[in-house]
Amino acid sequence: MLKNNLYPALALSFATAMLTACGGGGGNNNEKSDDVNETRIQVYNASPNSTGLTYEFEKNNETTHIASFITFGDASGLTQVSKNGTHEVTVSGIDANGDREDILKDVEVTIRSDQRNIVFTYGIYPEIALAEFDFNLNDLFDDTMRFLVADFKVNSPGYDVYVGIADEGFSAAELWTTSVPGSMIEVGDFETDTYDIYLTNTGTTDIVFTAEDVNMESETGYIIVLRDTFGPSNSGVAIDKMTSSSTVVSYEDAFGAAQYRFMNLIDQTVNSELVSGDDTYTQEDIAPYSSSPYDVVNYNDYKIFLNDENDQEIYRGVVMSLPQNATMGAAIYHDKEGAVKVLTFPESVRQLTYQVDINFVNLTTDIDQVDVYFVEEGKTIDTTPYTFQSVDFEEVETGNLPTNNYRVNVVIETEDHTLEMVYQSEMFDFQDNFNYTMLLYNDPDTPFGYNVMFAGADVSVNRLNQ
Repeated sequence: MLKNNLYPALALSFATAMLTACGGGGGNNNEKSDDVNETRIQVYNASPNSTGLTYEFEKNNETTHIASFITFGDASGLTQVSKNGTHEVTVSGIDANGDREDILKDVEVTIRSDQRNIVFTYGIYPEIALAEFDFNLNDLFDDTMRFLVADFKVNSPGYDVYVGIADEGFSAAELWTTSVPGSMIEVGDFETDTYDIYLTNTGTTDIVFTAEDVNMESETGYIIVLRDTFGPSNSGVAIDKMTSSSTVVSYEDAFGAAQYRFMNLIDQTVNSELVSGDDTYTQEDIAPYSSSPYDVVNYNDYKIFLNDENDQEIYRGVVMSLPQNATMGAAIYHDKEGAVKVLTFPESVRQLTYQVDINFVNLTTDIDQVDVYFVEEGKTIDTTPYTFQSVDFEEVETGNLPTNNYRVNVVIETEDHTLEMVYQSEMFDFQDNFNYTMLLYNDPDTPFGYNVMFAGADVSVNRLNQ
């Protein structure tokens, strides 16, 4: 069991980062009568650059703790409360020092009885706002679902929302509503089924986003949340499907592009090809111990080919899967037998406030496992809370780190249970306009025999204000 203490936001999972905001599943629980005679609250975090948020509701000095550490695109389950009426809401997050502070304090919202009350946080963190809406399912007929649309994309222009039976195409879809930025609309009741959802520029049939096979087969309420997304997406919009549970199912544009880059950790210049059917993409002259820029490609599964400067093939094999709007990194390195290999992994290009996303990759050929410490001024490896523990060879660890100056220390535990330093950086300024992939590799020219490549990803290009 790997121990990972690098800041609490390590809920990010490689397997699900590009697919779901909080777990998977289609939300096929029948909840048609759940809202009768109950007052319940659910929260959703639509602030795209926010830290994890905690929500508390207070009425008459009685505090109800609704949810902790709700990250962007995530929701709580429904929480029943004993009192309706006006509540004062406090939302806390992380400040510039990495400490938890109240971002919103005593904001009044009205919680209505026998309703499902939805509270959204939205906007640019820390200047976020609250919006509260409610509905119920008391009069929902059999074999129908209630369809709602919430638009909390930053500076959304509003979109026409077309919906059609899955696989029948846009020509068979109908205009169900037009989204209202900063608001939620109760559109109406429709037959339970699996649908395709299209977003178009308002007043036109110019499709800017498509979500395919959206399962809405239960007799319940489905909230379709329009939110920001990051990567090569032209529209910058994705949708989340909410029900009453904490499971949020996310959809990227079904026809969106993807992007990739290489990080070269071998002592020769490399030319690369990604090949899938008739699609071929090249990156040439990737210098030793450097990273290439991101290139945007069609989404697909690609086979990787690498040649040296003399056009001699040095590697072919691993598949790089590039789903819609994905950002992938690929490390070129030597395995323990000296053969050239490639390791692929997702990278984060979401800009955070007061935090950076970190990947750490162990590609040393003679060390099976390392511990990584991010040490602030005045701290040591014994006192810093920011660590990756037990990172195996060819393993990628991921998390986020409060922006600050840190010295990166990499250590191993010897057979006599003492710690040995294998890498120590100078103080490094981790700023929130960059995320980082850090790769540990063998380097006999350094004092300890190892080095770390800091491959920064400039996330300031993801302009939330557009």
